[in-house]
Amino acid sequence: METQCRIVLAEDNPLIMSLLEALITRLGYTIVGQATCGQHAVALTEKLRPDVVLMDIEMPDLDGIEATRLIQEFCPTPVVIMTAYDLSLIHI
Repeated sequence: METQCRIVLAEDNPLIMSLLEALITRLGYTIVGQATCGQHAVALTEKLRPDVVLMDIEMPDLDGIEATRLIQEFCPTPVVIMTAYDLSLIHI
């Protein structure tokens, strides 16, 4: 039986969020929550218990490293730290 990977996407830039959402859903994964700041990413992860969190490293309140540390205090959810250093790499 195949299981669906549930993802929380944490990104503060609306354009990048839209691009990532389109790419992730096109690949067949499910985004269960979207956060535009580190605190919201932590809260969503605690509430939704996703399989993975895709976290921007630069967030307005908590950076991705600090948000990841807080997530790991209550949940062993894997967190992938991302940066949008070169948007030309994203092709949809």
